Amino acid sequence: MRFEIQVGSGAWTDVLLASSHTVTGLANGTAVTFNIRAVNAVGNGAVASATATPTAPGGGWIPTPTPVITITTQPANATVAEGDIGSSLSVTATTTQGATRSYRWYRATDANRTGTSTFTGATTATFSKPTDLTPGTHYFYVVISATGATSVRSDVAIVTVTLDGAGGFPFVDVPVGHWAREYVEFVWERDIMQGVSGTLFAPNTTLSRAMATTTLWRMAGEPVASGSAVFTDVADGRWYTQAIAWANQNGIVLGVGDNRFNPATNVTREELAAMMYRYTVFTGGNTNVPGGFDLSQFQDRNQLSGWAESYMYWANHNGLITGRTPTTLAPLGNATRAEAAGIVTRFMAVFG
Repeated sequence: MRFEIQVGSGAWTDVLLASSHTVTGLANGTAVTFNIRAVNAVGNGAVASATATPTAPGGGWIPTPTPVITITTQPANATVAEGDIGSSLSVTATTTQGATRSYRWYRATDANRTGTSTFTGATTATFSKPTDLTPGTHYFYVVISATGATSVRSDVAIVTVTLDGAGGFPFVDVPVGHWAREYVEFVWERDIMQGVSGTLFAPNTTLSRAMATTTLWRMAGEPVASGSAVFTDVADGRWYTQAIAWANQNGIVLGVGDNRFNPATNVTREELAAMMYRYTVFTGGNTNVPGGFDLSQFQDRNQLSGWAESYMYWANHNGLITGRTPTTLAPLGNATRAEAAGIVTRFMAVFG
């Protein structure tokens, strides 16, 4: 008589007639069933079975395998146009031991992951890029975690935002969504107003008398003045010299006394209304205001200088200069470059 043993569902194997038998190659911590039977000339005997779980040597402790996270697809770099950046970054990963993954996306100030900040709700494998990214380079990455596993970081995805539109709107400080964007585009495309540099418009910077006068001169097509400027503080050959000479000769701008113009002085909103009014007179436009029109909706209307009342009534009636709020006109407030772009755009729409 002899004996045969079966390990799990494996083949039956002859064993020596002995009181014990050693089986090797079993997986630590994995239960296995052993079957044994006696065999003689008559046939096979009944099968006896037993199930056991192998344990590690030295105390019977069975270690739990540690989950491992592996990133299989890194977030990809992207180049997108300003205003067309609602696309997504994504990552794919696997985890051993069936561990559930969690994600957290970060934005950094450079490719070395410095100056990082998180995004609210950016906790899935797919991350929608912010829609307010300005032209330039932006850096994103994701950290993937799982219970019991060592967290892993993805590569940094570099998102390059380019200037939008044919011809390349250049001013990074007037992004898509800025309240004055369409106005700045209008005056820039027609070369009525330019930037303070190749990439900056400075929308919140105050408008100087030289800037305002040059804007009107460009609206008129940059006509040649019949002579030099008469003001002692307007030197020949400056970027505003021709504009001030022309505008003064045609009664559109006046000096401030003592034969001076003060080209660098800020223009108030009521002063800009006066300039626009006189320009309209020069071009033959309509300066009439209905008799019943007033500025009663503005609580600060009493701040309006007496000399500027007719100019501001006309400018507000035609929608050129509106309130800074529904109840404040701010006639003595300095006009900004963004406000000037809006005033010029609305003027062109009304008077052509």
